[in-house]
Amino acid sequence: MKLGRFRFRYINAIRGAVIGFVIFLLASYFLPEVEASVAGLELILTISTFLFAIISGFFISRLNSRFDAIRSIIGEGDGEMLVMYKLSEMISKRFSNRIREVIDKFYISAYDFELARYDLIYKATAKYYFQFWDEVKKLKSSERKEPFHEQFIELLISSERRRNVTSALAAERLAFGQWAVLIILAFIIIFCIFYLKTAEFYSSFLAVMLSTVVVLVVLLIRDLQNLIIGKHELLEESGQEVLEFMGKQRYYHIDYLMSGFNAVPKDVKEYRVGLHKPGAEEYKIKVVKNK
Repeated sequence: MKLGRFRFRYINAIRGAVIGFVIFLLASYFLPEVEASVAGLELILTISTFLFAIISGFFISRLNSRFDAIRSIIGEGDGEMLVMYKLSEMISKRFSNRIREVIDKFYISAYDFELARYDLIYKATAKYYFQFWDEVKKLKSSERKEPFHEQFIELLISSERRRNVTSALAAERLAFGQWAVLIILAFIIIFCIFYLKTAEFYSSFLAVMLSTVVVLVVLLIRDLQNLIIGKHELLEESGQEVLEFMGKQRYYHIDYLMSGFNAVPKDVKEYRVGLHKPGAEEYKIKVVKNK
């Protein structure tokens, strides 16, 4: 069943490297061998490779630290959401039902955006954090049970702090100039490799493999910036499991299903799909059976 119009699929590092390998293989076969040599080309290749290694290594280290920090914070945040729900059950059934609905709306709003744009997620979900406080204010005196009431408030405070930290970390992205330097160096390296290769098989083989590795490194940096691990987003399952534990169906936005950012596990029988525009005030959600 088609859920929406065609959308370009996200090309992760592995898929991009495979595509690059095929392109470089064809280029190695069809491009004519260059007979004339350019003085100093080997030196240009050496310098470019050295600079590329230093810059890409720095970017990978920086983005990997950011990746690990966000993974830890979001995992703990999802755990706090589940604890908040279980604490609400200890307070009262009425309060628990309301908190359950707020948590559900929170995750729907959050999953309407890609995780790498947590600044948008933070703004879109802020109203639901305010709603948590509103629900606490509505508690009757008989429902303000100790220590559950205080623990619930402590979790709310802790969750908001985590959200602020995550938003700040997610905003740390490579600037246009940094990407430009990295890509220019990659092009110079690939050009020099193919220009210097000879007709021998080993030379063509090394040219294809080295060029593929250069592309793979660039795409790995992009995946780290977009908080992509393997084929899908970081901690995609963590929040979805919270929804299931509360008795709610999983939720995915159509844009990220069609683009390959998200994927529905095969063991999930039914799930919800958001057809509305991310950040919309009114949700348009459809329940879909997993085939």
